[in-house]
This record gives sequence, C-alpha cells and structure tokens, in this order.
Amino acid sequence: MLVVDADTVMEGQLTILGNVRIDGLFRGAVTCTSLEIGSDGVVEGNVIAERLIIAGQLIGIARARVVHLYGTAIVEGEVFQEKLSMDADASLLGESRRLKAFEMPHVYRSLEARERQLDEEIEQISTAARVRKADQAEEARAAFDQLRARFPALRFQPGR
Repeated sequence: MLVVDADTVMEGQLTILGNVRIDGLFRGAVTCTSLEIGSDGVVEGNVIAERLIIAGQLIGIARARVVHLYGTAIVEGEVFQEKLSMDADASLLGESRRLKAFEMPHVYRSLEARERQLDEEIEQISTAARVRKADQAEEARAAFDQLRARFPALRFQPGR
C-alpha cells in the first residue's frame, strides 16, 4: 500500500496496481485498485479506482466501481460509479451518476497484463531453479556413491 502521509504534498499523475491511502494533499490524477482518502486527506484532480473510500476531501471527478463517503467526506465535483453509499453527514456538492458497467482504463489494464506476465516469468525461473537444484543434488548423490564404491567403509569387527 502506498501512503501519502499528512505532512506530504504531491503533484502529478499516479498509476499503481494496488492500494493507495492519502492523508496529505495530492494534486493530479490517481489511477489505482483502491483509493482511500483519509479524514485529513485532500485530492484535487481526477480519480479512477475499483474502490474509492472518502473520509476527507475530493475536488474533481471520480470514476469507480464502488464509492463510499464517510460522514466527514466532502466531494466537490462529479462522481461516476456502479455503487454509491454515503453516511448521513457526508457532503456531495456536484453530481453523482450511476454507471452500468465500470471499466478500468487501458493503461491500468496493460499494467495488470504486464504484472501477470512477470508473475509467469518468475514462476518459470523458480521452476527452472528447483529443477537445477534437484539435478545438482542427484549429481552429488551419484558422486558420493562413486566415492563409496571406490573406498568402501571400514567395518568394525569385534574381537579383532
């Protein structure tokens, strides 16, 4: 989880596979799996996330599959979502529109595809390493067996 703490001000574009929590100030665009804006957090810009939880302030446009506004939330702008829930004291100053089908942007989907590809490559490397270790262990056993055959162990014979 990436955390922007309370003493931090960030500007720019953030695209991340995973969860983000903002307790400071972020100006720009955020695309992530899950975004939580803490009670002291402020996002000025656009948000795209599967899940958006707001306890602080959002000024801009949000697109998410699921959105929840806590009682301390202040949203100024537009919210496009499949599912929206709000506590009684939450403020939505703007517009909320329900989406029939939410889809993450292409750049995010390509990051997911690249992550899957890297996971597969890591699994292949891991499998190859296990095979190499097994081969090395077999070679060591064979070498040990050859040494044992060449130099038979002395056997203890009582009474001699």
